Amino acid sequence: MLRPWEKIDETEIRAKNPWWEYRFERVKLPNGKEGEYHYMHTPIGVSVIPRMADGKFFLVRQYRHLFGRESLEFCGGGGEEDVPPEETARRECEEETGMAPRTLRFIGKGAPYLGACDETLYIFLAEDLQEKGKGRRLPDESEDFEFAFLTAKEIEEAIVDGRIFNLETIAAWHMVKQFLFNEEI
Repeated sequence: MLRPWEKIDETEIRAKNPWWEYRFERVKLPNGKEGEYHYMHTPIGVSVIPRMADGKFFLVRQYRHLFGRESLEFCGGGGEEDVPPEETARRECEEETGMAPRTLRFIGKGAPYLGACDETLYIFLAEDLQEKGKGRRLPDESEDFEFAFLTAKEIEEAIVDGRIFNLETIAAWHMVKQFLFNEEI
């Protein structure tokens, strides 16, 4: 069995913004030495896979500054500690697609970047989508989207050819694919 690290303290926050904060811990390692552990704290994240009535999946294309390129992704974002993940998922779906899911199924959860971030990512399948306010979207100020509607086969092709390179989207897709199809596409 692996020996855990012992947290000595967690008092210093070096940076904070509306989405996450940078944290620092002093720790005692299993070998007895003391060290530092730096990580990003964010309460929760959600990835929402909207499925249209025709069976296609709703993705958003947006520019990702750190990579200098466009990314094809499912809807998603961060939430607050006292807000249930389902509520955050509904909000993100409405903000990014302009549609509210009548059916929202929890698919699973995981840690998207467990060496540097303490976020838990909750994955939802959104179905029976209802247009909100004539398709009115309310994205964050920094978000600009184009919509893409892809079949399951087209999503697989986009992963292989690199148009989908966001690992949250890829992991969420594989979880929802197993839930929906339970077989190879």
